[in-house]
Amino acid sequence: MDIKTKNRLSFLVYALILGALVGAVTWLFLWAMEFCIELIWTDLPEKIDFLYLPVVVCTIGGVLVGLCKKYFGNVPGVLSIELEEIQKTKRVDYKNLPAVALSSFLPLIFGGSIGPEAALVSILGGLSTWIADHIKTTAKNVRAYTEIGAAATLSAMFGSPFFGFAETFESKKNSFFSLNDAQNKPDSFDEICNTKPITNIANTSNAGTSDTVGTDANDIDEILPKRTKSLIYFAAAIVAFGVFALLSHIFPESGIYRYEYVPFGVNEWLAIVPLAIISGLFGYLYYIFGIIIRKGIRPIKEQKVLLATIGGFILGLVAVFLPYTLFSGETQIAEIAVEWTTLSAAVLFLTVIFKIFVSRLCFLTGWRGGHIFPIIFSGIVLGYAFSKFIPVDPTFCALICSVAMTGMILRKPIATVLVYLIICPIEYLIPLTIATVICCFIPFPKIFEQAEEEELAEELESKKRMTENEKKNEKKKRSTES
Repeated sequence: MDIKTKNRLSFLVYALILGALVGAVTWLFLWAMEFCIELIWTDLPEKIDFLYLPVVVCTIGGVLVGLCKKYFGNVPGVLSIELEEIQKTKRVDYKNLPAVALSSFLPLIFGGSIGPEAALVSILGGLSTWIADHIKTTAKNVRAYTEIGAAATLSAMFGSPFFGFAETFESKKNSFFSLNDAQNKPDSFDEICNTKPITNIANTSNAGTSDTVGTDANDIDEILPKRTKSLIYFAAAIVAFGVFALLSHIFPESGIYRYEYVPFGVNEWLAIVPLAIISGLFGYLYYIFGIIIRKGIRPIKEQKVLLATIGGFILGLVAVFLPYTLFSGETQIAEIAVEWTTLSAAVLFLTVIFKIFVSRLCFLTGWRGGHIFPIIFSGIVLGYAFSKFIPVDPTFCALICSVAMTGMILRKPIATVLVYLIICPIEYLIPLTIATVICCFIPFPKIFEQAEEEELAEELESKKRMTENEKKNEKKKRSTES
């Protein structure tokens, strides 16, 4: 067997093993999260009957989150930045994985209106890079394994290999009216793969520093066609999803709620356009609240503990009156699907508004995490609120409103549609696609684009400072040892 064939087979085997490992770790993380949430938010209230208990719990959580921010920095990172870093630097730093895991876990169990996706991509992307470094593969292949880790993580967590693949490699679209899309960003998997090869990593203790251009017969990009490589990536994502699904079946938990198909007629088809437009405009709230909160916290921005504590206090106070504003929302979809009929339209609309508000508040005050599930949940509640006024099937209304709002905020049309196949049957694919496409024609205001760029710039600057501080500390440590 020649060396190229041997390396192709070893890449396939390692990719599938990595996919299985990612699926298992993702399940373990989510299981531990649900266990702690049950302990804090179900068992504790049964023993302590106190109306304002959410305020107390979230404030304590805020103190702990703030301490993590103070000593560990802003981890986990923003999902879009983490994925972009994988594409550009070919790796995820794994030196502080325990700190990242703790900083990710605390906001989730103390009720933060955030999702676990950013945390898991940071943790498992770093783990994938570590594994790749320690099997002494090439730098180019380290990137491949890291990308596999990210795609497999999202595939397992969202229950969709297609979504994991699309979310990892699809770039954002501001709108079809915008001339400021990221024109220099790679827009397809093939473009991402079509980059110059990099030489071997000589020393894994200095992982991440090599950036020398060259060629190597061991580089996967040199010996595998891009189409074959993408199929291996997808196979690893399927394995991750399969392992996650198997563990979820063996140890059943609540999981993500899945709607059943309800036949829809003329009224539903006619409602798609107005519902998509209105829900897309509701997505503007995500950016409006972000602008307002960033201005409001500017005076205390560097006081990490105080900032996170205030965020926790406000989150708990809102939750006293609107309990559905707590948590990411994936397990609450099942609850709201039953209980929405017992809630007034006013309560439903307020839940939507404040869910978006506390989701932005959590992230900007240090409660770091993802935003996909809170957005999905907010859109579903919005649909139920609208269905109280119009003769449209509530499930159809909830899904259309949710996909439209999510499409407006994520601005990744393909990934947006694919993620909804997790919670609804394939029969809804065409209406969901139409609603998502409609949102692509809603203008994305320049002020939102600028605010997002500023927020991302601040995030990158913070990341840069963290890296510089780590290098300084490592240099001091070496000089002390010598």
